[in-house]
Amino acid sequence: HGRTPFHYAAECATTAVLPHLLMHASANKCNISDTGLIAKDHSGDNVFHIAARAGIELKIDLLAQKVLKDALEMRNNKEQTPLLVACATFKLDIVRSYLKLGADALAADKDGHNSLWYLLHPSSEITTTSTTETSSTLPRRPLCSEYVLHPSTTTSVVLPPLSRKEKDEELSLIHISE
Repeated sequence: HGRTPFHYAAECATTAVLPHLLMHASANKCNISDTGLIAKDHSGDNVFHIAARAGIELKIDLLAQKVLKDALEMRNNKEQTPLLVACATFKLDIVRSYLKLGADALAADKDGHNSLWYLLHPSSEITTTSTTETSSTLPRRPLCSEYVLHPSTTTSVVLPPLSRKEKDEELSLIHISE
C-alpha cells in the first residue's frame, strides 16, 4: 500500500500515537519528522486524508506547523484534499477541525466537486448505522437531498426517503458554531 508508520498511526483510535512518534526521544535517530505527514501512499493519501476517512481528529497542529498547510492542501489520486475526503465521508467534526486549521473551503476535485457537493451527495465510502440494524453498506442519504438536483448525480442505488425521525436526527447533528 506504500504506507508509512504515520499512515497507520493516523487511523488509530488512540490519537496519541502520531504525536508520540513525532515527539519520541529517538525520532531524529529513526529519521522521523513532520515531513512524514505529507508522505503519500499508493492512493495518494497523506495522514490527513486517512484520518478524515477514519473519522479521527489529528491533534498535531502545534507539532507540524511547517507542513500543516501543505498537508491540508495535498491532493490524492482522485484530486481530493483531506477536507473533501472528510466531506465525502460525512465526518462533520473532521470538516470543522480542518476548516479551523485553515483548509481551503473552496477546493474542488478534478470533476469540479467541492465540499458542499460532497456533503449533499451520497458517497460509496459511507456506511450508515441505525438503531434497527448494525451497519449497512448503502450510502448515507444526504439531508435535504430531495431538494437538490444535480445533472451529474446518477446512482444505481435508489435510496429510500428519510423518515421524519431520521430528518430530525440529522438536523440535530448540524449546528452552527462561532
